Amino acid sequence: MSEDFRKLVTDLWSSLGLRAPVFRSRNQMVLNIDGMDIDLSESPDGRHMLVTGNAGRLSADPTRRAQQVQQILDLNLATMTRHRACVSAEPKGEDTPAILIQGICSYDTSNVGELTGIVQEVLGLVEGYSPQLRDERGTGARRPTSKPPPVDEAVIFRP
Repeated sequence: MSEDFRKLVTDLWSSLGLRAPVFRSRNQMVLNIDGMDIDLSESPDGRHMLVTGNAGRLSADPTRRAQQVQQILDLNLATMTRHRACVSAEPKGEDTPAILIQGICSYDTSNVGELTGIVQEVLGLVEGYSPQLRDERGTGARRPTSKPPPVDEAVIFRP
């Protein structure tokens, strides 16, 4: 675990008014915000902090899974111009992949303010994607209250 990782995590904990973090042997910390876990880990190259939240799993039903993927892609396209975090699928040997939201914070150019902003974006996107990943047949499940804009209405800015 690099000193940069330790310093940035310690500064984040301090800015949030939390007790000093306890570092384990792994280069990962978990920040729990309103019952949602946000993982802070060091990138394999040791130059960045990865900020990751789990939005849920895709459905085992192929038809529902295809709908979820379409909704996630539409929503991702709509949010790409405003956020520094993005969506990825993490199968890890499961039948249905987990949908992860991940932001990257460079040690060279970032400070605790930038890290806090990335954590907030990851948290907001996890909350935005979670309704699409609920199994509508399960207990307590509900349909999303808002639908992402159709791809036809999306605007892509190019330099």
